[in-house]
Amino acid sequence: MALEPLVSLEIGTHTVRVLVGEFRQDGHLLVTGIGEVSSRGMRKGEVVNFDAAVSCLRDALDSAEEQSRTAIRSAYLAVGGPHVRSQVNRGQVPVIPAGSEISREHVHDALESARAVSIPEDRVIVHTIRQRFVVDEHIEVLDPTGMSGSRLDAYVLAIHGLKNRISDLADVVVALDVDVADAAFSGLCAALAVMHPEQKENGSLLLDLGGGTTDYLVYADRAIVAAGSLGIGGDHVSNDIAVGLGRIALSTAEEVKVRYGRALVSAGFEETIPLRIPSGPATPAYRRDLEVIINARLGELFEIVREILAAQGLLPRLGAGVILTGGGARMDGIADLCRQIIGLPCTVGLPRDVSGLVVAGEAPEYATAVGLLKYAYRVRGERPRAPFLRRLLERLPLGGVRALQ
Repeated sequence: MALEPLVSLEIGTHTVRVLVGEFRQDGHLLVTGIGEVSSRGMRKGEVVNFDAAVSCLRDALDSAEEQSRTAIRSAYLAVGGPHVRSQVNRGQVPVIPAGSEISREHVHDALESARAVSIPEDRVIVHTIRQRFVVDEHIEVLDPTGMSGSRLDAYVLAIHGLKNRISDLADVVVALDVDVADAAFSGLCAALAVMHPEQKENGSLLLDLGGGTTDYLVYADRAIVAAGSLGIGGDHVSNDIAVGLGRIALSTAEEVKVRYGRALVSAGFEETIPLRIPSGPATPAYRRDLEVIINARLGELFEIVREILAAQGLLPRLGAGVILTGGGARMDGIADLCRQIIGLPCTVGLPRDVSGLVVAGEAPEYATAVGLLKYAYRVRGERPRAPFLRRLLERLPLGGVRALQ
């Protein structure tokens, strides 16, 4: 028996994607509707043309409704972009009398103290994710309940974003008379869709390669220890190709990238590819030149990621390596390039445990939308909270809690 359908919205730089899904009692996801259109009015995950963004979302919603035979009135919203950041916050409580047993109430109070994150007025908390506890300043555990101590410290990872950016995205949804049930960081959603428990256990980096941005999420010691978003994506590669191959049209550059692109430079100097020129016949270009351009931009991205990991001392803690997902993960040779630069094993992650419209479980670009449905399934049973727009206005935490433990 399936539960009531859930809907995820991913309003990206390159694509607007709507998924409708039903969950069986055992938690298996059945995708019943997909709406997907090329995006307009978005740049790096942010709304730059409201009317264009609304129009695209309307078309995607119509397709998803028709396919699933569901009237969409409420949906969950993916949030990403370079404005999304994370920070570790600590809270502490005394255990009274000193040396007595730590109770669930102590754990709750320590977490609530840690979740009281101080951020600038223009930002809002999207998630506060439990990481670890420390008893008496030296015993580190995942669950201290039942231990004895005098002091309990709790650590959480707070993921936050610019309030206005998230509000702009939510307004696009509300303009179509669809309620925003909740929001979640797109990198977290992608991780929920593609990562195996062993990868979280052994430490791993998730990179969600989108059109305008690359989201990242880091697991170490079974906890999320870092998250964020970089303003580099597949569209930047296309722009480089458009300029580097003789100022060709951006649409031609995108077509060439998808059809002939490789992340590693392997072609000989004699191998050519045709370039479609609107004003005349197709002209040849060297495939090696294309590969050099792609390699340079993606190499820059992976270098930036490696520097972030190194600065936080995370590289030695990632025994399971790197998982690439998102549309950019389709690039030929990208896992090999990532492995060379970051210096860790690298694989491409596809959405797991998905049936129905199987395309959603066979392509990395569906990771965020599928993961957002799984997030929605986990938080739907939490106690009722204030409406999403009120939480946003009053700067209350947006995302649910139970999905992240």
